[in-house]
Amino acid sequence: MNWAQYPTQRTATRAQETKWRNTILTRDPTCKRQGPRCTHIATEADHIKNVREGGNELDPNNGQGLCHNCHNDKTQEEARRGQHRWKRKTEPHPGLK
Repeated sequence: MNWAQYPTQRTATRAQETKWRNTILTRDPTCKRQGPRCTHIATEADHIKNVREGGNELDPNNGQGLCHNCHNDKTQEEARRGQHRWKRKTEPHPGLK
């Protein structure tokens, strides 16, 4: 897959991302999701509303601290939701029109 075909909507610099991450993890030291595989210690900053789906990239109110397992699970759910954006639309068979 050529990732250049799918440009990112992110505009923040690395320093801005690091500051956002540190703000989230300082505010949320325990995992906010508490899923079935949760380790209870927030190690990753997560966007509550995905940036690709319109969430604000650097707003602390759009962030939450998650453990690695919960973050992976949430990312997989978002990926499944987003797959429909890239799938080719089905077309009726030309002989059935």
